[in-house]
Amino acid sequence: MTTYHSPYSFEELPIEPHRYRLVQARACPFAHRTTIARELLGLDEVISLATVDSVHSPEEGWLFRLDENNEDPVLKVKDVKSLYLNTDATYEGPYTVPALVDTDSKKVVMSESLDLLRLFSTRFQPLHQKTAIDLYPKHLAEEIDTWNQAISDQLLIMSYKIGYAEEQADYEKYVQLYFDFLDQIEEKLAKNRYLLGEQLTESDLVLYTPLIRLEVAYKYIFSILKKSIRTDYPNIMNYMRELYQIPAFRNSTDFEAIKAGYYTGTLGQRSFKREIVPVGPDMSWLNELHHRDK
Repeated sequence: MTTYHSPYSFEELPIEPHRYRLVQARACPFAHRTTIARELLGLDEVISLATVDSVHSPEEGWLFRLDENNEDPVLKVKDVKSLYLNTDATYEGPYTVPALVDTDSKKVVMSESLDLLRLFSTRFQPLHQKTAIDLYPKHLAEEIDTWNQAISDQLLIMSYKIGYAEEQADYEKYVQLYFDFLDQIEEKLAKNRYLLGEQLTESDLVLYTPLIRLEVAYKYIFSILKKSIRTDYPNIMNYMRELYQIPAFRNSTDFEAIKAGYYTGTLGQRSFKREIVPVGPDMSWLNELHHRDK
């Protein structure tokens, strides 16, 4: 595996309307962070969106199978790999989403999801809607940085460690760490409306994407069965309900795409050696909004 090098640094990337196209897979939690931010901040008016098939091909990677002729209509490619190779012909992967692509050069200018989230929150601020909230306020910057990394490590990456553990002791250790972290979040949400208080921040976007996948995918595909959000974490449950009422969160959450992405394709074949998308679970509880006084 090689390291991908963007043609621009974070500080050098030109900020221009209608120059970039964000490539996403609806199943991918890393891409999901960026698509929520794009709509929440009003950047959907200036950054176009490309969507690959949520079923990742073991041989070909992320494919534009949802578009006519299996080709992205703007970027004129059939797969994400082509965009990375157009940027650097020597790059050997991984060919990941999200990917922010310069529509003129067809080059991937940024692919790390936390960097993209920060890019949208800060450097793209001149292009935000006038009513957009500040997802990275200065007085919370240090806390946001800490929580973003902790959520990524202790919740998102940890779920994969649980699922891919080959020894019982490792599996049990990772499960304990996972639910210890959820317990910490549950306690924090007992006092706060959002993770860091009364203001929605980047960290809520980072937290939402693994939480929303727990019941529909991670619970069974990764054997994360010790506790359930609906029965063991009332504060997290109501927090998720509240976030789901926000259009940017709801519009970007596709449960069928998430299930297809995890139970079939590359991940499904590795986990189950079959191509079956399960029926359910019932996620209608997300619509049962309860007023939360904090």
